[in-house]
Amino acid sequence: MLNQGSLLIELLIYLALVAVLGVMGFTWFSRSQRQLLATAQSSSSLMQLYSATDLLVRDLRASPRDPKAWLARGENSIIWRGTTSDIGWYQEKSSLYRVEGSYNLHQKKWNKKNKSIAIQNLESIRFEISQPYTQIKKVEVMVVVQSGTTRHSVQETVYPREGQT
Repeated sequence: MLNQGSLLIELLIYLALVAVLGVMGFTWFSRSQRQLLATAQSSSSLMQLYSATDLLVRDLRASPRDPKAWLARGENSIIWRGTTSDIGWYQEKSSLYRVEGSYNLHQKKWNKKNKSIAIQNLESIRFEISQPYTQIKKVEVMVVVQSGTTRHSVQETVYPREGQT
């Protein structure tokens, strides 16, 4: 009679151990997934930041040095007359946009435009443009992006180019 009850007790101990191990495994798995997701989001945000900054810097390096070709300049927006069309970059809410087309300076609006989003979750962008004489001498860009609890920033000096003063 003593051996009949021991099978039930062994089964309950086995089930309790399996349950504890299952909960521990699930907790570890969910924590790992959260960390992996946060890392992936941060990595994606960084890739988006650097690719948008590269595109912006490429556009700015191809921009004219003549101040008369720059149609609008602000702290977080710029528009200049390119060789084939007008090009503009501006922040709207938490996104950075690139616009290409025809800008009407008098009406201050775009006609025939192609608009594309360059980056999302943008915290701020700042353009610093100086023109002490007849040419634009210095263009600096600072982009700050918020990704979850992490802030990423890129600062790039477009003019003077390397080797120029």
